[in-house]
Amino acid sequence: MNTQKLKDNWPRIKTVITDVDGVLTDGGMYYTADGGELKKFNVRDGVGAALLKAGGYTIGVMTGESLPLLERRMRKMGADFIYLGARD
Repeated sequence: MNTQKLKDNWPRIKTVITDVDGVLTDGGMYYTADGGELKKFNVRDGVGAALLKAGGYTIGVMTGESLPLLERRMRKMGADFIYLGARD
């Protein structure tokens, strides 16, 4: 991406939308012996979300998965909207 173009348009940006896997996680999938799923999140992403919110930005998450642990983490991060199971 053209860095100057991003700088020029930065004042117009009001919302940041991200995926989860490989963006807010390390991309790994962890499975427990009883079939449960785990994901590892980096606390730095939570700090980044808090900084965006403090700056007046709206933050949202769209992901193809529908795990309750994803919603719990995104709510803890302060996401304004969360779309789980997104396919389109």
